Amino acid sequence: MRVLAIGGTGFIGRYAIPALLRGGAEVVVFHRGEDSPFPGAVGLKGDRQRLPEYKEALRAVQADIVLDFILSDGAQARDLVDVFRGYTNRFVVLSSCDVYRATAILHRMEPGEPDNSEITEASPLRSSRPYPIASVRALRGMFQWLTDDYDKVPVENEILAHFDLPRT
Repeated sequence: MRVLAIGGTGFIGRYAIPALLRGGAEVVVFHRGEDSPFPGAVGLKGDRQRLPEYKEALRAVQADIVLDFILSDGAQARDLVDVFRGYTNRFVVLSSCDVYRATAILHRMEPGEPDNSEITEASPLRSSRPYPIASVRALRGMFQWLTDDYDKVPVENEILAHFDLPRT
């Protein structure tokens, strides 16, 4: 199985990529660096925020699975689908707990009493922006992949809207 990891050099990827390699997957890591930061993986240099510009090189990987660690907004999700539709067997897109209304209530971004029930895929989503633009820009020092339009709800909506695509 060949996996194309978009991002994957940070918080979650540093554990996920080695696990994929140990499991026998061939892994190509699309990232801003020169070489793959993981022994056994192939590095492909590029910028996630300009994904369509790398369409030919990304499609040439012939990935069975495209694993996107760093989708930031709905427009990037559309680009992902446009680049890989018909060129991969499955999309795996990482999201965030900040999509849920319970998280927005916890952080006082939406009114309501805290809800301690289990959060599932069917739990209510928040209706407000997750973070003020000034906060997103400040976070960019640590997470350069964040866009001004950062919001995982539109990411999930865009990916899930394509019923013809195998996606997780």
